[in-house]
Amino acid sequence: MDKTNYGWKSIMKKVTIGSVALMLMGAVALVAFYSYFEYQSYHIAKQHHLAPQDVNSIKHAYTAALVYRALRGAGLSSHRATQTTLSFGMVNEYFERVVKYHQPDSMKEIMKDMYNNHAGVVAMRWHEQHHIPTHPYYASVEAIIGRMVKHHVVLATESDVHERHHEASSIPAAHRWAQQQQLPIMKHVHRALMIPKRSLAHEEKIVSKPAS
Repeated sequence: MDKTNYGWKSIMKKVTIGSVALMLMGAVALVAFYSYFEYQSYHIAKQHHLAPQDVNSIKHAYTAALVYRALRGAGLSSHRATQTTLSFGMVNEYFERVVKYHQPDSMKEIMKDMYNNHAGVVAMRWHEQHHIPTHPYYASVEAIIGRMVKHHVVLATESDVHERHHEASSIPAAHRWAQQQQLPIMKHVHRALMIPKRSLAHEEKIVSKPAS
């Protein structure tokens, strides 16, 4: 009996140690994940001479854009990749609510984040349909997000959630509100990423010019 109890205690000890190790590894991976996007967002803001308050908005739009692109690269349809990316955004908001339980984000802040998640996905979907590889506007996801922020496609602060928009009562409600903004987001993205005709003509001239 003593040997049996000792055996179970040994197994439980190993399981506990293993579980703690997995939790720590997961925490480290999560911190690394968030740190990467935080760093990239600061880099985009600096590169495009944007205000510090734009960093959080860049992070949400940029993360959503990269997640969507990765899912498309993994073979998911545009619709499935969109839904998965936006669901990931909701999970992130729940996670932040736990982390910031002492000072949680306001619902308007969450609405802003959801809106920017949608903007990042819409930008990548637009990019799939209008991709011009040689044009510097589309050189990278960072360039696309930078243009969107400069053209005020993403919402910089919670005050940018217009007063006429009733404050959502929950995270799912904020998600539904952001979904209702799809059409205006698409229009804003189109205006921000549309290549000026003069620039496009110049680009085509360079591309079509025979090598000397």
